[in-house]
Amino acid sequence: MPVRSSKQSVFRHKYSGLKTSEILTIPILFSLITGFLSSPCYAQKKDNAFLIKNARIFDGTGTTIKGDVLIEGALITAIGPHLKKKSHSKIIYAQGQTLLPGLHDLHTHLSSSANANPEDLGKTYAAYLVHGVTTVNDFSTYGEMFAPLRLLITSGQQIAPHILFASRFSTSHGHGTEAGWGEDFTYEVNAPQTAFFKTKKTLTYHPDMIKVFTDGWRYGHMPDLSDMNGPTLQAITTVSHQAGLPVMTHTVTLRGAKIATAADVDALGHGIGDTLVDEEEIKLLKEHHVAYVPTLSVYEPEDRPRFDENELIALQPVEQQAEQAKIINPPSVRDMDRQRYTIMETNVQRLAKAGIPIAIGTDAGMEGTWHGASTLHEIKLLTKLGFSAAQALKAATANSADIIDKNHRHGRIAVGQIADLILVKGAPDQNINDLDQINQLWLAGREIKLKALRDLLAMSDMTPLPSLKIPEIIYSGKAQNIRYPILTDFGTRPIRRTDAGADRSFLILTRDEETIGRPLLLTAQFADNLNSQGELHHAALEIPLTPGGVLCADVSEFTGIAFTVRGHSTGNYQLKTDHYGSNYPFTISFKAQEQEQEIHIAFSQLTNPNLYRIFNPKTIRTVSFELSGMAGDTEWLELKNIHFYH
Repeated sequence: MPVRSSKQSVFRHKYSGLKTSEILTIPILFSLITGFLSSPCYAQKKDNAFLIKNARIFDGTGTTIKGDVLIEGALITAIGPHLKKKSHSKIIYAQGQTLLPGLHDLHTHLSSSANANPEDLGKTYAAYLVHGVTTVNDFSTYGEMFAPLRLLITSGQQIAPHILFASRFSTSHGHGTEAGWGEDFTYEVNAPQTAFFKTKKTLTYHPDMIKVFTDGWRYGHMPDLSDMNGPTLQAITTVSHQAGLPVMTHTVTLRGAKIATAADVDALGHGIGDTLVDEEEIKLLKEHHVAYVPTLSVYEPEDRPRFDENELIALQPVEQQAEQAKIINPPSVRDMDRQRYTIMETNVQRLAKAGIPIAIGTDAGMEGTWHGASTLHEIKLLTKLGFSAAQALKAATANSADIIDKNHRHGRIAVGQIADLILVKGAPDQNINDLDQINQLWLAGREIKLKALRDLLAMSDMTPLPSLKIPEIIYSGKAQNIRYPILTDFGTRPIRRTDAGADRSFLILTRDEETIGRPLLLTAQFADNLNSQGELHHAALEIPLTPGGVLCADVSEFTGIAFTVRGHSTGNYQLKTDHYGSNYPFTISFKAQEQEQEIHIAFSQLTNPNLYRIFNPKTIRTVSFELSGMAGDTEWLELKNIHFYH
């Protein structure tokens, strides 16, 4: 098994600061971001120290003792009975309460809301913290988003758990690619040489881990997609481990599990659901030291109430309504899905009995799998499979931490550990339902005010995001970058997106280096199949106005957007703007000719399907140019001199 490098840590961004080189922007935009986010709301005091006295201490490994814990700065510095407080430290009396390491969720999609509402990262982050979850893996972002998200959090503008951002890999036409975001979101690899190259390429974004979709089985709901072969996956794990990064998979079949385990991944995600695990796979898991992260919550049959009364109370209002609707009108569940869930439960039991480390993941963000609440629910599901409360908590703490942090700096209560802690009324290591009574939480030694976060979750308004004033010129063709030759003038990288599906449309983006203005040429090959709803196929160039489209752009000083264009006279073209807080973009159609023409579109001309929503120039995130066409058609569009105008 390859040796993991100890030179890097997946927590380096939290404790050693951000590198400015992580943001692929020219200095003007980076200065805008850092200037806006220069005043942390929750800065860690260097002299921060406190003593927790008379607590039941569950250390994460299964052991519980009675005693005191001293925290100085971000670290636990002493554990024992009758500890003396430091001269500058405060005392927290914890009689009748249990101190635990912060919980983990190793499989989330933070940019998905799990319901029909637009994503609200502030509320999503808060949902994990109020449920005691201090570390999560996020599988819903791509490289350009990592740095601005880290900056948003480390600045104190958003209060969040520790987040490990993952670069994603799959095969051509594999699971994880069918959403239509292409290689801008999920790298497609089919051979070891390509896997070596693209894994090294993604390291320039400083991901915290790697997520690989190895299985294409779609549970009988739709035709299966392609699987990843062993040598290709081994190439990914080799490069990743050399960089000190853990590798988790999407693995749902026994055959896929054997391939992934032999390729030295760190953990299998989701769980084997096509058949019962056999002795060969158990032996492989032990030999290769691979852990198992089932996501029972996302597969649990929904035709029966899933959440108990205390869990329902802790949900956000819109989530409570959704769960109550399922109780009144239970969804139908197919026999094959119920059988698959039973197989998954049995496999968790078999693997745990065989001594394979079981950890916690949920796939939260998928429809009905609520952020934060599902993590606690997943822990409780283990106790229904015969795990003791202490064993289930170990899965959520030490076992999960060991997968993502090979330096073993968190996930336990021990001297030298990072002080991610929760204080819970009662004894959750004996009665798992006491986990609903989280009283206090510390993140790297800093107390997080849970009441403020609960108040935030109860609000209907979106959590505010910074809005940055940006320059007038979007694309002039002048920006240069060795790695990514096509950039906006303020350094963001345009991305391609198409309609979703296994057989989807394709968009080629090139730049004419010989023509003044270096025009962008978009060539769309529309999917050669009939759209299930009889709609046109589409492909688009999406231009983030801030790095990764994470923060909002403030274009209130401008009147509209202008661009020079050539295209097919009968082509279907649209300009779209995506906004924070809106599920639907603002849109307008435009025409193009073989000859160049400059088009001016006022913001007031853009329309939204929600007639009550008004264009807000301070919440815009991206500008898109979309091409549409019939199945099998080819369409093109040439763009240059894209800019806002007064």
